[in-house]
Amino acid sequence: MVDISQKLNEESFLLGKLGTCHVLLRDDHRFPWLILVPDILGCIDMDELPYADRQGAIEDVARCAQVMKKVWSIDKMNIASIGNIVPQCHIHVVGRRRDDCLWPQPVWGFGERQPYDLKIVEDKINLLKKLLFKPL
Repeated sequence: MVDISQKLNEESFLLGKLGTCHVLLRDDHRFPWLILVPDILGCIDMDELPYADRQGAIEDVARCAQVMKKVWSIDKMNIASIGNIVPQCHIHVVGRRRDDCLWPQPVWGFGERQPYDLKIVEDKINLLKKLLFKPL
């Protein structure tokens, strides 16, 4: 099992593991935001994943996007694997709304992370787990 980077652990809540990726909820209430970390040791970029794992990661991304659309009102789904700050392969799945505080700018590098209220995030985590880890 891969060790999830310290920065991702500090700024997210681990929800569990889908087929290929560990799924985290980013602790920033401004945006619906999941982060997927493929369970592959030493992987930095998507092209380094073995073919089957790359396909599995894409399926995990699709699963997360489908669930996120059920949990939040989303106008546009942004999916990216950037990794300039965290040198571990991970995929951001970010739901955007036309009325969010940064629309239409990207979420990266603008503003400070705003952590969830603990009661709200607890409920959100339970709902996401319920929907992510059962058949759609």
